[in-house]
Amino acid sequence: MCGKTPDLLWLEERGNEVVGVELSEIAVAAFFEENDIEYEAIDGEFRHYRATDRSISLYCGDYFKFREGPFDAHYDRGAFVAMSPDLRPYYAKHTASLLTKDAAQLVITVEYDQSVCDGPPYSIDPAEATTSWPRLRRHAWVDDTGNAPPKFLEAGLEKMHEVVWLADQD
Repeated sequence: MCGKTPDLLWLEERGNEVVGVELSEIAVAAFFEENDIEYEAIDGEFRHYRATDRSISLYCGDYFKFREGPFDAHYDRGAFVAMSPDLRPYYAKHTASLLTKDAAQLVITVEYDQSVCDGPPYSIDPAEATTSWPRLRRHAWVDDTGNAPPKFLEAGLEKMHEVVWLADQD
């Protein structure tokens, strides 16, 4: 679900060992090619794409079957809000199973009146965010109405907030 986001580079450039999971092999290969990063592909249950000179590994396959880890950090900018409400509890539980007890977490969600237009991206109620990951606390939120999908604005949506959640550090 990491796609080919430039966030992967940003995280790695700040000293993090980056591991992502993506269903689309096209997106994984495009990430490396578009960023001119040499990589090797290793076959297994998940095809593992590993940068040869950087700390970036992307696995291609079904996230819900991914079993690597444990990881000491979790960054989610678009997966949680892209999932239908019935899948989000499974995603949160599976993600938690891949993390260390005190893992750092940065989760970005959106909040808007879903009665005007339905997602994706789906509006995440604060109670759902904190139920999904109990250590999350709302850190910041900004008016992001200008970046709302066109279908939302065409339906009459007047306000959308982007919300940044961070995990309490014990």
